[in-house]
Amino acid sequence: KPEERVQFFYLYGGDLHLHAGMFRRIVLDLEGRSLDYLNAGLASACKVKAIEITFEGYEPLEDYKTELLKGLFAAFALQPNQLGPLLSRRLSDILQASPQLRDLGGNDYVCVYINIDKYSWYPDHTPEAARWFMDEFCSSPLNPNQPRLLFFFSVEFEEEDTDLANDVRDKVDDNPKIQALPELNKVALSDIDRWLGKYKKIEPDPRERKKILQERFPGSEHYMIDVQETLQELIKKYNDTLS
Repeated sequence: KPEERVQFFYLYGGDLHLHAGMFRRIVLDLEGRSLDYLNAGLASACKVKAIEITFEGYEPLEDYKTELLKGLFAAFALQPNQLGPLLSRRLSDILQASPQLRDLGGNDYVCVYINIDKYSWYPDHTPEAARWFMDEFCSSPLNPNQPRLLFFFSVEFEEEDTDLANDVRDKVDDNPKIQALPELNKVALSDIDRWLGKYKKIEPDPRERKKILQERFPGSEHYMIDVQETLQELIKKYNDTLS
């Protein structure tokens, strides 16, 4: 709901699908910078502060919550050891004290990416901590002059760990307050072809683009980690011709 100034999302899938890359894509889209390939001087639509946290959680539940808040306050440039009992703190404390948010207004965004790997996923604790985070920690309403906050709980699992994958899939739709984005899967060859066509100045010759697809992307789908590696090579090669 766009009128809600604090929103929550689950981003989940195998660990080779580059969840952080998806998060950064969302940030670029919010800023309007995903279109700057059409005009390098295109102004940003708004300011977006991106915060990325690698979360390391442990049982019991109270410790799990505390570790989550430690990472969050530190990422916002606030020393958690100087804030007293962290579980008594609220999101409003970050909004009031963080030096990273002072130049943001009501049309801007703060996007927070919280990475949860297989070692920090607990079938009961993780959803319960997320529920507490939404219902209690983020309970204070934001005023229209404060930036919108989007929290992304990113849950990664290994492709072969079917038990964990199925457990995550079962849990991500439990809470109506958090929107589960579609599970990240492999990239279709047609999407890679579309990307090469969109940024055709990197390789203007359609014969060479077909050659790239045939040689670098055999098969019908690929892990994003492999796709990104190859596309970054092409981008670097193109940029080197400009220098």
